[in-house]
Amino acid sequence: MVYSCQADLDSFHKCVIISLSSSPKKVTLLHIYETKRGMKALVVGQGGREHALVRALNQSESVKEVFAIPGSSGMALEARVYPELGMSAAEIIDVVRKEKIDLVVIGPEVPLVEGLADQLRESNVLVFGPGKQGAELEASKVAAKRFMQEAGVPTSSAVMVSSIDDINNAVKS
Repeated sequence: MVYSCQADLDSFHKCVIISLSSSPKKVTLLHIYETKRGMKALVVGQGGREHALVRALNQSESVKEVFAIPGSSGMALEARVYPELGMSAAEIIDVVRKEKIDLVVIGPEVPLVEGLADQLRESNVLVFGPGKQGAELEASKVAAKRFMQEAGVPTSSAVMVSSIDDINNAVKS
């Protein structure tokens, strides 16, 4: 999965764009941009992945305060949480404007696939997370396989089936 930041890069200190492979030891640095110090960061989500993001952001020299929507009781020890809010673009944009958030990091797959990062970017919010199209590659094995086949990326063969007859025919071939 590729995460990225988009913003006016003149006022920033270090924004890293990375590519994460399925191997936890393989992280490819694609680019480093400048980011401003003293940023306020908002993490969207409430699970363990998002808690790890909250913790990592708190350790960054560039981040002065971390928020989480909806967050969790564990995250509340390390971030200001908004447990009463959902993960809609409108609610997140309201918090971004109210708290003067500089960066939004989206953790869960579902809001990414639903286009949350795209909606926030359309409202000029700096987002770390793939757009809907990129998230689909991670969320849908069918979409990923089609993409690799169309792009000529070496991959194992696959047959997409949607019925018992399709399954039987695939097994026979």
